[in-house]
Amino acid sequence: MIFQQFRNEGCLSYLIGDENTNDCAVIDPAKEIEPYMKAVEKSKLKLVYVIDSHSHADHITGAGKLAQKTKALLVMNENVEKQRKASEGKGDLIYASTKVAVTRWARRHAIRSDWAGAGILLNIVAPGLIQTPMTQAMIDDPKTMENFEGLLPMPIGRYGQPGEVAELIAFLISPENSLMVGQVIYIDSGSEAVR
Repeated sequence: MIFQQFRNEGCLSYLIGDENTNDCAVIDPAKEIEPYMKAVEKSKLKLVYVIDSHSHADHITGAGKLAQKTKALLVMNENVEKQRKASEGKGDLIYASTKVAVTRWARRHAIRSDWAGAGILLNIVAPGLIQTPMTQAMIDDPKTMENFEGLLPMPIGRYGQPGEVAELIAFLISPENSLMVGQVIYIDSGSEAVR
């Protein structure tokens, strides 16, 4: 497996490739697509999917341009347009709570012989609002949080902590997880259950 992370204007993007099938995907490309084009060329893999799971205002995507230029299939969150309309006039309020495109890809591929058959138990961790330095300014702004909580309520009444997500991931990659594969695990204060 090939995995490369890109940091662009505060957002992360990824190239994930399979050396057995010679296919790869780019997830959440930023506006400038040249770094992805070069990485795909260097990997000698075929770009099959461009996955855009970001639909919030602080991510300017290059997904459409990259898919068009490479003839890759563009996969997007089915709620993107609704979320973009909801965010109009609200700055960078909206951050997609689920990354539907990534979860669909992972669930479809997790059960394949090159993942589950190779002993790789692929699952998705879907965190809600986690209190980190990146989210602190949003958390500290009462108006932003009022809007956010209206869209994604937190029934247990608190934000997540990085250690809580880390513990879940530690379990998922540990020998104790010998059966869970292709699952989406929400760690989001109950937000997904409310929706």
